[in-house]
Amino acid sequence: MIREQYLHRLGIPVAALIFVLGVSVAGISWRYQHRVYPRVFAGEIDLGEKSLREALEKLEQNAESLNVKSFTLSYQDIEIESTLHDLGITLNPDQTLIESFRAKRDHHIVGLPWALLTPYTIDWAYTIDQKLFEANFPTEIRETLPVAQSAELTYQEDGVTIIPEITGQSIDFDTIPHLLVKNIATSETLIQVPTLEKNPDVTKASLTALLPQIQTIATDHTIVHFEEQWTIGAQEVLDWIFIEKDTVALSDEKIIAFLESIETEVNQEPENAQIRFDTDNNTLQVTSSSQTGLALMKNESKRRIQQDILAERDTTDLFVSKTNPTIYEETLDELGIKERIASGTSDFRGSPANRVHNINVNADRMSGTVLAPGEEFSFVSKMGPVNAATGYLPELVIKGNRTIPEYGGGICQVSSTIFRAALNSSLDITERHAHSYVVSYYGTPGLDATIYTPKPDLRFKNTTDHHILLQHRIEGTVLTYEIYGTKPSIETKVIGPTILQSSPDGSMRTVVKRELYKDGELIDTNAFYSNYRPPNKVTANPLE
Repeated sequence: MIREQYLHRLGIPVAALIFVLGVSVAGISWRYQHRVYPRVFAGEIDLGEKSLREALEKLEQNAESLNVKSFTLSYQDIEIESTLHDLGITLNPDQTLIESFRAKRDHHIVGLPWALLTPYTIDWAYTIDQKLFEANFPTEIRETLPVAQSAELTYQEDGVTIIPEITGQSIDFDTIPHLLVKNIATSETLIQVPTLEKNPDVTKASLTALLPQIQTIATDHTIVHFEEQWTIGAQEVLDWIFIEKDTVALSDEKIIAFLESIETEVNQEPENAQIRFDTDNNTLQVTSSSQTGLALMKNESKRRIQQDILAERDTTDLFVSKTNPTIYEETLDELGIKERIASGTSDFRGSPANRVHNINVNADRMSGTVLAPGEEFSFVSKMGPVNAATGYLPELVIKGNRTIPEYGGGICQVSSTIFRAALNSSLDITERHAHSYVVSYYGTPGLDATIYTPKPDLRFKNTTDHHILLQHRIEGTVLTYEIYGTKPSIETKVIGPTILQSSPDGSMRTVVKRELYKDGELIDTNAFYSNYRPPNKVTANPLE
């Protein structure tokens, strides 16, 4: 009974205290429902007792100045001034206000009065442009940090030795933004840059465990391709070695770099055999042997080198792919070149010495051209550059009101002769242009073909079922081009040239026609018109 009376008497003041606390907390909550609790600080800024609007205004004012407030980043003997703005950091007053308002509101009834009397500091909220931050961080500090260096292998007279690793340091980019914001909100402006220890990937200990294997593979290694050899020294083999998951491996990139350095010595383009039709025996003769194309297969060769070195083999044969040329000795009979199917001639009598030289150079270049069925011949493409380097001599030509030397004068003699051979065949002539005026070297007007780089061109397509060969001969001043292949079942009849118009001033219009017959029936007709102007009103083509 006594105990019950005691508890009853004690309960009254406790209940009264709880009631008072409850009323107090309710009063506090009501008073600060739109205000920050007392003694709440954002850095050194006192936001206590302020309304939300007042607190936000104060935060905004301070954020503006703090964003551009100078501080000093320090590392060893280096000190660099900067600002939050320069480093891409922006203080956030809105979020900071939210954190300020939340401060102390999670305390229970008993602890709240004490919490109101205790100072409480929150950190400024901020946003950061991480790329800008890392890009603008002082390079003077970056460059001072020791760089981690893996243990390395080197070759000396007594064999492979290990150079120990070096531990490096890196800037702690995860920690430093918060540290900067925390300090800038106070009077502290000298900030020590936090760093992290950066361990190298390969240590002396890891290499030491693998040293016996490394010793056996770190020897001179020979790369072989036919009669060519390249020796990889022991030190270079060591440079190729790296450790991957406690296993010795060889670098893909470094071996590929080596292979690229010798690629031009290995690769070669396929070259067709040069052939000529022997009219005495009606057979093809090889005048220049073919060349098989070679291409270094770098990835496959790299794998071979890695396998051979790791297997302690002394040599590696390169992996090289081969490409046969289109025309080579073993396939001559398959070309179907067995007889003459057409020819054309022209006379370059009266040509000066340089013109004769150029005709010979160009005729040799065009001779031996082989076209597959359906392939188109382009005189300009086959001719290539016309200059001293390609063997041509200059010849005087008229340009405007001047007479000047141009390389290659006379080449049109060759194009005109080839045109005549194509005209006498059933080949599809896809492009032909007459000269601007009548040129005496080409004889009867209407049978010439002018060319120049890049236009105009002489083009025709092989419409037969077999390969064809263009071949020339020169007898005195007569140039002949012959086309060899297999005669198609189409007969050709050339009519003309016919003069359509002729004037005393030298102008002229002509046409030459070609009729194609199969089994005696006309199947196609082609007409090639020439419109010549007076010779004194045009500028000469330098390749005439």
